[in-house]
Amino acid sequence: MGNIFNYQGHKGSIEIDGAKKILHGRILEIPETVCYEAGSVDELERSFKKAVDNYLAGSYASSPESIRVLLVDDEERFLATMSRILTVRGLDVKTAPDAAKALDELSRSPFDVVILDEKMPGMKGTEALPLIRRTAPGVEVIMLTGHASVDAAACAIREGGCEYLLKPCPTEVLLDKIGWAYERKKARRAEP
Repeated sequence: MGNIFNYQGHKGSIEIDGAKKILHGRILEIPETVCYEAGSVDELERSFKKAVDNYLAGSYASSPESIRVLLVDDEERFLATMSRILTVRGLDVKTAPDAAKALDELSRSPFDVVILDEKMPGMKGTEALPLIRRTAPGVEVIMLTGHASVDAAACAIREGGCEYLLKPCPTEVLLDKIGWAYERKKARRAEP
């Protein structure tokens, strides 16, 4: 295990060292070797994206079926980073910056799983859940939020959310929950 470089200009963090590939929350961490290639923050970001793509092109990339995921969050950088990670892992990802755009996307395209933030401008995730259920009855919804509360968690589950996760959520945990939600959807579809 080599030294880790911390890049503070990012809202997330990714460790790329050995078997670790985790989205944390505050600091972007990449191997020192990648940092030596970078002469500026822009070069560092390009090197980081290339390293993430190369490193994460693993298990989900060879999956025979592509899970269709709608990622809904008002944080642009989170959307871009998480979308990239999930796409590299073989998932078919679309994004929406708020609940209204998510509902529009759900009315136009089928999805297997929605990953929904709680605090967004306009409509909270828990307020959007019943509308999502009406618009796309078969979709599984995972709440992923940095602003958790017991009331919001209870409301999310009551309104049909299948999981309630806190940011930062390790990427592998999120991938496992997406896989579980997808299997749950397939099982419900197969019921007589």
